[in-house]
Order: sequence, then structure tokens, then C-alpha cells
Amino acid sequence: MNPSRRVLRFALGALLALAACDDSSHPEPVAAVEAVLGSLSVEPVAATLVVGSTVPITQQTPDPAANARARILVVSRDPAGTPLFGRRLRFTSSAPGVAEVSDSGVVRAVAPGTARITIASGTFTAELRVTVERPYTLTYLGTLPGAEQSRATSINELGQVVGYTAGASGNVQRAFFWESGRMTALTFPDTLGMVYSADAVAVNEAGQVAGTLYTSTGYYVYLWRSGASTLARISALISPYQGSGVARALNDRGEIVGSWRADFCTRNCPGGGFVVRGGQAVGLSNYGKLRIEPAGINNAGQIAGTLYTGGAGTESGQAFFLESERAPLTLLPTSQVASGAGGIDEQGRVVGTDLVLSGTVRPFFWSPGGAPTYLGVLRSGSASRATRANAQGVAIGSSDCFGCTALVPVLFRGAEVVRVNDLFVAGDWSFDAVTDINDRGQVVGYGKNRTTGATGALLLTPAP
Repeated sequence: MNPSRRVLRFALGALLALAACDDSSHPEPVAAVEAVLGSLSVEPVAATLVVGSTVPITQQTPDPAANARARILVVSRDPAGTPLFGRRLRFTSSAPGVAEVSDSGVVRAVAPGTARITIASGTFTAELRVTVERPYTLTYLGTLPGAEQSRATSINELGQVVGYTAGASGNVQRAFFWESGRMTALTFPDTLGMVYSADAVAVNEAGQVAGTLYTSTGYYVYLWRSGASTLARISALISPYQGSGVARALNDRGEIVGSWRADFCTRNCPGGGFVVRGGQAVGLSNYGKLRIEPAGINNAGQIAGTLYTGGAGTESGQAFFLESERAPLTLLPTSQVASGAGGIDEQGRVVGTDLVLSGTVRPFFWSPGGAPTYLGVLRSGSASRATRANAQGVAIGSSDCFGCTALVPVLFRGAEVVRVNDLFVAGDWSFDAVTDINDRGQVVGYGKNRTTGATGALLLTPAP
């Protein structure tokens, strides 16, 4: 072979070998550089779990619907406030024996207590406060013979519960008194004629029950205890209108407040409030407005409720406070759009709901001489309502949320909003609504049976 050809072949082979070693066309992977982080936060900042339950901490994504569904959401933003996605997060627990957290951010409740879950990205951190409780005990209260559904409306400090039962369609209501596993029907004098319906709306610390009777001889507000009843006929208050009246609240002195409203009326309906004392019903002044609806009365005789104002098609409510039934009326300093009171405690503190802006509804506490303190709403929700509260300042009510097909029954504990159905081990029954809470933290209401679809009165009791 020609030596010059051998040299040429060698040179070509060397060039090919060098080309194979040259990695300029296949560069080494370069680690992705995360955008500069400006802030890291978690929503909400507190959560309550029961032992054995879990909840995932979810990082914000470009999908708004997925973000709205998250129970706990971590939000990352750059210094300009633009959302960032896909950050590397680290999770640690201050007390793994109370609440532990996995590398992926799933929190598991281990034992009663409190723990701080720290979420970190780079040098930024956010903190979730986790309270772990023992599961509450859920009790189905049953029904009276012949009834197909029941609803609990009130509970006192002794754990005595009242409410009513009804047929499948909700007709033929019968009032009940429940204590220590036994449900008893309330009975009334035969002289009233045929009783079409009877409800029970409140029970006080003496075991007295207040409610409303609709009979063939008219409407009555009653005060019942151990088979004896005192009746107050309210038909005279309704005259000259054809209307119906209801008892709404009861104090420990046996005083009842209620309201009536004209029938066959869809808006701007005449009506009024009343106080029943010793079997006598006394009407409350409407203060020149459309009508007044009391919602609660404490042992000092202070009353809270809603005053309705407006004209044709413009009816709206405003929460009010009365020092006594004949005192000047105080309108609460709420948003002035629309508001209503749900109850009043022994210190004169009112719990209620305020339409803050169009579509934004918030519950509140108000004390005489002060400004309303607003409560929260579930993540992704826009509206929440409070109807009752206990002496510890825990309120009950409901909240909407993204993807929820119905309002969610909740507890308002300071700034935290807790789903009632998360407080017990899931079974056949769950709450549709909560109606009262006592100072021991027991909650009553009603809900559905997942198996039968029946509606039943429910009692929820905290663990000792």
C-alpha cells in the first residue's frame, strides 16, 4: 500500500476518534435554576385534626380549581408578587409525637396536643399550627314512634336535647325531649283541640322547653316541663292579619321571645316580635319599621334579633340589640347592607351574620359599645354564617366552599374555621346542619344517614 495512503487513513481515523470524544454537541445537563423567591405563605395558618386523620399540604399550581379544592395550600411568589409553581419544599414538625409530616407534605395526627409544621423553600419558611384532638362521639338520637325523621334544635348544660320528629315529607311535627338515651314526646292539654304540629326550639338549665303549637284553635307559644305546660295564645297579636307565629328563644327565667308574620305574603310582609312571660304574650314595638324578629334573650332580659326595613321590593334586615323590651333599640354597627343576629349570651354579646359586600357574607361577634369582630370562612369560600355561640366564644354555623354542593356545618374557634364532620370518625351519619352548642362544647343538629338516606337528630360530644 502506498505509504501516503496509509498516513491519510490514519489521519482520518484520528479525526473521527477526536470527534467522538468531543461532547460539544451533547452538553452536560444543567441544573434548573429556581426563580428568586419573594414570599412563602400557607392558607389557612391553623388546622384541627382528630387522632388518626390525615391532611395533605398542597403546593399552588397553575390550575385555579385544584388550588381551590386544597384544604391547606402553600403559595410561593417572586419579589414582584407573581405566583411561582413547582418549588422544592421541605416539611418538618416541631412535635412528631403529636403531628408528623411526610416528605411529600402529608400531615398525620398522632396524639392530642399542638404542633408546628414548618414549610421551607430556600431561606423562606411558613408555619401551620396543628391542633390534634381525640375524636368526638357522635350520637344518633332516634325518632318518636311513627316518625321517619328527627331534628335537634337546642341543648342545655346538662346535655338535655329538644327538637322535633316528623313524617317523611316533614309534616305532622311532634316535639321531643331527649335525655340519657331516651326520647320523650311532649304532650299538651286536650282542650287545645287537634294539634296539627308542635316544635321545640329551646331548652334552658331548668329543663324547661319552649316551642310553638299550631292547633285547631289557633297558634300558641308554650313553656313545658315534665308534662306540665303553660300556654300563651298569640292569635291576638297577629290580628287583624291571618298569620303564623313561632317561639325563637328561651332564657333561664322562663321568658320566651318569638315573632309572627302575615301569611300569603312574599315580600314586605307585616309582622312583629313578642315576649312571653308567665303565659302572657306582649308585643314588641316595631320602632316604625316593617317588622322585628327577636332571635335571643338572656337572663338579664336583653334581646337581640333582626329589624326589617324597606319598601316595595327593597326589604332588608339589620341586626339589633335591646337592653330591655321597652328600651330604645340599638342597631348594630355592621355594614349597613344587611345583617341579622342569631343569639345573645349572658354578657350581652351578640352573634350574627353581616353582608359585608355584595356576595361577601361574614359572621361576627358584637358587644355593647364596641365594633363587630368578624369571623372566618373556609378556604375558597366567600360566605359563612353564625347562628349560636357558647360562653367560651365558640360559634356554630355554616360556610360555603369551592366544589361543595351544600353549605358545610362548621365551628368558628377564633380565627379558625373547623368542619364539624371532621371532628369524629366517619360512619353512617354526618351533619347537614348544626343548631346549638353548650358551654361543654356539645353540638346538636341534624344530618343524613349514608345508607338509608334518612334525616336524624344528632349529638356531638367532645372527648373527655
